[in-house]
Amino acid sequence: GRRELLSYYLLLTADLFTPPDMSTKSVQVGGGMEILRRRGAESMQLLLRHMEAARPVAPLPLLTCQAVLKSPDAFFGLGERCVAIESLLFLVEVMQAVRVSLSQLSVPKSASDVKSIFKEIVEHVEELREMIYSRFPHICISMSDIVNQIAHMKWDSKDLAQRHSQYVDVIHERFLQFFSALDQMRKFLPDEMRPILLRASILHIMENLVEGYSKIRHVGPNTPLLMSNDINTLKSAMEMIPGMEEFGLKPLPFFTHVELFIKGYFLPPDSPQVMVEWAYQHPFYPPHQVLGLVQAVIESNSHHTSSFSALMGQGKSKSTEVKRVLAQVEEAVRTNVSPSASMSLHALAMAR
Repeated sequence: GRRELLSYYLLLTADLFTPPDMSTKSVQVGGGMEILRRRGAESMQLLLRHMEAARPVAPLPLLTCQAVLKSPDAFFGLGERCVAIESLLFLVEVMQAVRVSLSQLSVPKSASDVKSIFKEIVEHVEELREMIYSRFPHICISMSDIVNQIAHMKWDSKDLAQRHSQYVDVIHERFLQFFSALDQMRKFLPDEMRPILLRASILHIMENLVEGYSKIRHVGPNTPLLMSNDINTLKSAMEMIPGMEEFGLKPLPFFTHVELFIKGYFLPPDSPQVMVEWAYQHPFYPPHQVLGLVQAVIESNSHHTSSFSALMGQGKSKSTEVKRVLAQVEEAVRTNVSPSASMSLHALAMAR
């Protein structure tokens, strides 16, 4: 029964306290196992199967009304989720402390079962904890509306803006609220997790800024300058938050991720080979983001650049050439992944 009891506790914590998928319209309590199944590495699948097998042991209990997991005002119960996850780590420490005693108390035929409990379950709890923590920035700092706003802004203006765009203030305010929430949880959130979660949230912001910029369709010569004004204003505002330097967040980490992408809008539209080479040199942007940038540069400048028109020709020949260039770019980036897709939480502590 030890295996079933341990698996049940893990199931309870993972299913109820894994942060929800914010791409859906309604935030549901529970269902965290489905998210972990979709996002978990292969090494995690055995642990998840053990946890699912524990579901018939007993029905999952109803949460007390004091655990506000569905309210954005309470950051979807961030505090309760942290306590639940850290309880997992405490359970692991207890299990490791009594490991020898369990082996000695077990009859010989059960010795292999004790070993498998540790190999298949206990040793993977740290990984489960990291997977759950990695979801926090996505629920605490919503960016889907920002991405949509950026995608529909007028970026081909001939006049340079006198001030930054409105979405910059919104992002700064949301990050500040998250920063303050983590500060209020310092009594029960491990000290090493606060800067890691802050870094994860900054990477989340930067990746979503790139996502928004990759979706625009009408660009002009001032487009990268307008974007640069926005991100530099955001960088300065975030760095001025008291405590950022203490956590090693000044200069702002991951800023180059969005800065390098913006520079891609300076690519010469009449030089397909340069665009393909740029794609090869930037493997940390997903394929759809690079293709979005290249297509925007090609389409927006084709109406204004005579050399581009001469290169691409007219009518069907132009369309064929554009498709050929996009196909080359797509081949160059087909294995690309964003930084957060391949970076563990603890790797965030060192990444810039």
